[in-house]
Amino acid sequence: MDNTHHYISRIFDFLRENQDGMTISEMSVGLSMSRNTVGKYIEMMFQSGMVDVRTVGKAKIFFLSKRVPVTTLLNYLSLAVIQTDERFTIQNANLSATDFLGIGFSSLTGRNVLDLLTIQGFKQEIKMKILSSDRPLIFASDLELI
Repeated sequence: MDNTHHYISRIFDFLRENQDGMTISEMSVGLSMSRNTVGKYIEMMFQSGMVDVRTVGKAKIFFLSKRVPVTTLLNYLSLAVIQTDERFTIQNANLSATDFLGIGFSSLTGRNVLDLLTIQGFKQEIKMKILSSDRPLIFASDLELI
């Protein structure tokens, strides 16, 4: 059983109570968890934008972030946006993309965008544009269904 959400919610609630911030050692003592466990989950929370860090001397003080992760803003765009990694595996997509493709978000992430475009019946030219060596890192294209 995956306890990730349990640990993250405990750390999140503990940091909410201590808004000035805490070190990993202070959190581990307050939560009765090992420093390694707290460190692992606080790093995940930092990468996702849930917490922020400031350095005071040698200590790193973690506190709840007031920033919003950029990926959450994708859902406010009316255009379909799909974010992939270097192997064309879908990492993130907005609600417009899931509506356009008719696939749920959980079914969309982790799939290869090239395979998905073939299955969905998109023209071959969009696949060639994605595979082109001289394409920009970020590009937009109008798509037509066959």
